[in-house]
Amino acid sequence: ECGESYAMISTDFEYYKKCNDYLKKPDLPETALTPILRGCPFDCGVCPQHQNHPCLALFNINDECNMKCNICYHSSEPGSGNFRSMEEIKKMHETLLRVESTPDLIQVTGGEPSIHPNIIEILKYLKSGPVRHLMLNTNGIRISQDEEFVKELKNIGKGFEVYLQFDSLQVEALKKIRNGDMRNVRRKALEMLDKYNISTTLVCVIQKWVNDKEVPELIEHARQWKCVRWIVFQPIQDVGRNKAREDYRITLSEIRETIVNDEGNPFTADDMIPLPCDPHKICVGYAVKTGGRILPVTSKIPREMITEQRGTIAFEQDKEFIKTV
Repeated sequence: ECGESYAMISTDFEYYKKCNDYLKKPDLPETALTPILRGCPFDCGVCPQHQNHPCLALFNINDECNMKCNICYHSSEPGSGNFRSMEEIKKMHETLLRVESTPDLIQVTGGEPSIHPNIIEILKYLKSGPVRHLMLNTNGIRISQDEEFVKELKNIGKGFEVYLQFDSLQVEALKKIRNGDMRNVRRKALEMLDKYNISTTLVCVIQKWVNDKEVPELIEHARQWKCVRWIVFQPIQDVGRNKAREDYRITLSEIRETIVNDEGNPFTADDMIPLPCDPHKICVGYAVKTGGRILPVTSKIPREMITEQRGTIAFEQDKEFIKTV
C-alpha cells in the first residue's frame, strides 16, 4: 500500500564495504527467555534466534524529565511520571543476568534518571552486581546544581561513567535541538565532573545544517577536560517528538568524514573503524589521552585482534591486549 521508498544510508561506498570486513561472529545470549512462535520481532524477549548478547543493557527507570527537547525520541517531559520501583528494577536486573551473567555495560536512562528519588540506591544496587561498566545517561542539570549528588556519584567507584548530553557550543543550535540555551548548565556540570574526576562521555546529537559543522570544535572542546574519556556523535533519529525535515538527517559516514578531514585532530581514516558488534551503525576511534593531547591507537591494532575479542569493552579488561597497545 505504501509503495517503495529510498533512504541514504552512507555517502562513502568504500567505507560501507569496509564495514563488512569487521563483521564478527556474534556473542550469543547465554539462554533464551521466550519460545519461537510467530518469528521475529514478535517473539523478542529474547528468543533462540536472537543473534547477539545484550552488549548494552538500557534500564529505563522513569518517563519523567525536567526538559522538553524538540528531538526527544521518547517524548519525555515534565509530568510523564512512571518512576519504576526498586522491585521492578531488581526484576529487570534478574532478567538481564539470566541472559548475560556478566554484563559488559548497563546504562541507566529515562526520561531524566537523575530526578528519580532512588537514583543513588539504583546505581549502587546495579554496580554491586557483576556488571563491568555502569553509565548514567543525563542532561546534567542536577549535576550542575547539586554538589552532594556529585559526591555520591564519585563514591560509586571505578567502572562508573556519566553519559552527558552535550550537542553544541552554540545557543541557536541548542535552542533548536534542546528547546533552550543549555551552555551554562553544560559548563557547570563539566566543572563538577572535572573537580571529582568522574569519567565522562560527551554525547552530541547531530542535525545537518544545525550543528554538523561543529564536530571538530566539539572534539577540541572535549580534549580540554580531564574527566572526558569519550565524545559520541549520534545522527538525529526521526521519531518521537522530532519534527525535523528529512534534509536534517545526517549519515554516520558524513560524520566520520568530517572527523577524518579535520586537520585539527590526529584521527585518520585508519583510526576510525567499524565497531565489530554492529559495524554498519557504529564507528569508533580509540586513543591515549594525556592532558589535552590525544594519540590515536586504533590503526596500530590488527583487525583480527578486534574482531576475535568477545564482548564490547573487552579491550579495557584484557591486560595482554593493553600491553600490545
